[in-house]
Amino acid sequence: MVLWRKQVALFKKAVLEAKRKCFDDFISNINYKEDSMKTYKFLSTLQNKRPVPKKEPIYFNGAILTSDKVVANAFGQSYAKNQKKGPFARKFSSQIKNEIRDAGYLPQPNCKGCFGQSKHLNSSVCGF
Repeated sequence: MVLWRKQVALFKKAVLEAKRKCFDDFISNINYKEDSMKTYKFLSTLQNKRPVPKKEPIYFNGAILTSDKVVANAFGQSYAKNQKKGPFARKFSSQIKNEIRDAGYLPQPNCKGCFGQSKHLNSSVCGF
């Protein structure tokens, strides 16, 4: 097993050295002013960049969507619509506290004798 790993490492090293040698030879012999297309093509194949695929139109709610912005907005609207909450359903802690209080889980905001304290405490001290 160890011998196999060593052979794989040597193979990877040989491939990397061959790629470096090819690249160095190409760069040392290139004339950028005359061979610009050849240089671009070579570098794009080395970087494994392929041309952008053709955009296909998307049919959504009986409309044809072609631009990136329209497709992104349609996706966002569809995603937000399918969520349990609405797209703008952000709740603040005060809203959550009021809902819990209305459900009967918290005492009403009456601070007279709140938590066994004296009557001189105001509501900000009690937390309601």
